[in-house]
Amino acid sequence: MKPASRSLFIFGIYTLINGLGLLLIPNIILPLLTLPVADEVWIRVAGWLICLLGFYYLMGGISNIRPFIRLTVPGRVSVFLFFVVIAVLGLVKPVVVVVGVIDLASAIWTALALRAR
Repeated sequence: MKPASRSLFIFGIYTLINGLGLLLIPNIILPLLTLPVADEVWIRVAGWLICLLGFYYLMGGISNIRPFIRLTVPGRVSVFLFFVVIAVLGLVKPVVVVVGVIDLASAIWTALALRAR
């Protein structure tokens, strides 16, 4: 597996685990991020969508789909920026930015791997 593909594949595993957590045990995951527990179905819907993203990342990495791998970089950077904005606006506690930092770091890893070719 090429370095950029590997970076996306590993991020896909991370994303899939996060999605499964929100799908199956949201009220254990949410308090870890200082978010309130959720009884609504929407958090599980979000978990399922995150699982799908994780699956796409895994498959994109396994298949070495370079245009897709390249497109994920700005998307993952935007997750970090979004979390910073909602933290600055006081909508969530700053600890949520840690999740965004993981997205940012993995996006940088992928971008550097793409450039190294």
